[in-house]
Amino acid sequence: MRPHFLFNSLTMIDVLYMKDHQKGDNALLQLNNLMRKSNEIFKEKAVEFSKELDIINDYVLLMNEKEEHKFVIDYDLKVNDFYIPPLSIEPIIENSIKYSNVNKKQNGYIRLSTSEENQIITIVIEDNGQGFDINNIKNTSIGLRNLIERFSLLDNGEVNLSSKENEYTKIIIKFRRYVPN
Repeated sequence: MRPHFLFNSLTMIDVLYMKDHQKGDNALLQLNNLMRKSNEIFKEKAVEFSKELDIINDYVLLMNEKEEHKFVIDYDLKVNDFYIPPLSIEPIIENSIKYSNVNKKQNGYIRLSTSEENQIITIVIEDNGQGFDINNIKNTSIGLRNLIERFSLLDNGEVNLSSKENEYTKIIIKFRRYVPN
């Protein structure tokens, strides 16, 4: 979570309080939950996927407090009892909302699915946002490089990205199931 996210959230909450105290209270509670949970797992080497999901859900609830068009995350979790690097999926969701403009679309969605085959965990995050030219981002995106690096450190870890302008973005993460020490 970036510092500007915190400042933007506090500004959003201030505006919400001026319009509707209950919405302001809800947003402040979501921000509190999000910051507390993020802080709890930040220094861990690996976290249960379910803890990352809690953070994602709090983030989406917070973002939906300010959006005219609510968006949803569709979950298709065939497996959820595995470990991942902390705060590795949440930034993908955050970027999907921020850059794909999925939150501006009438039927915007983000889909998060998981599966496992032969001890290989697959996580797929896709949205129906505006997409982008992959060639323009692969060499410039620090966040994407960090994601690839974090998962490549895992056994059989790999990250694949596909996107089509004005249609979708899809990230596929694969790695061997592991249990942290």
